[in-house]
Amino acid sequence: MILRHLPEASKIQPEQADPLAQKIKLKGLPWLDIPKFRTYFQRQSQRLWHFLLEAKDLRPSAAVGYRVKKIFGRNAVSAAALPAARPIPAQAENQTGEPDDNYYLEKIKADPKNLQLYNQLGKFYLDSGQSADARDIFQYLVRHNMTNAEYYARLAQANYKLKDYGPAVENYAQSLAIDPSQPNRLYNKGVCQEALGQLNEAAETFKQAIVLEPRNIKFYTTLAGALQKTGNRLAAKAALLKAQKFEPFNADIAEKLKNV
Repeated sequence: MILRHLPEASKIQPEQADPLAQKIKLKGLPWLDIPKFRTYFQRQSQRLWHFLLEAKDLRPSAAVGYRVKKIFGRNAVSAAALPAARPIPAQAENQTGEPDDNYYLEKIKADPKNLQLYNQLGKFYLDSGQSADARDIFQYLVRHNMTNAEYYARLAQANYKLKDYGPAVENYAQSLAIDPSQPNRLYNKGVCQEALGQLNEAAETFKQAIVLEPRNIKFYTTLAGALQKTGNRLAAKAALLKAQKFEPFNADIAEKLKNV
């Protein structure tokens, strides 16, 4: 889908070679240039990010086909340097009674530094199945706010929907490094690892999710599935038995136990 181009809402900037900048411009969205001093701090924060990944044992896997994202790290720049989030106006509706992307494009045209509007546009693209457009928007957002765990999680969701599981794992790892208290993001990271064939890593990630939410049956059954694929039937059965303690009459768990 070709989006309607917006008139430039800010000062004209020199043409950039950055592919992400070009994608954003093609969507008709203004590109907010990152000042040179921010670029310097981002490069320094990339080194810090790799150190944190090693310390937290969230290093990207070396499995064949795993692709690592270019953009890492927490922004060392003060949050005051970023545009302040402003409340989003009430949603406009199209003829079907639902908000459309034109609504968000018009709001961004009027307020191009409001990152929350880009966030809403990205969520709209995710919900409407436009995953490639959503990925572009959330790549843009993490470039401009590298400390927002939600942006990384939504970027991961877009990559997952595009079956780009390697970057999705990396995005979830970045989100969790900022906010490690999200069991569903751990679960989703494990699902992506399993899709990559990283079964042992996936099992460990599911276990971390269980620590945060020990009564979630889905976490146990998915862990059991990953363990069974590794050939560890005893551990898979143990996971299912733990789940059965919480829901003793769950027919799905009983069926899975028969097949372990």
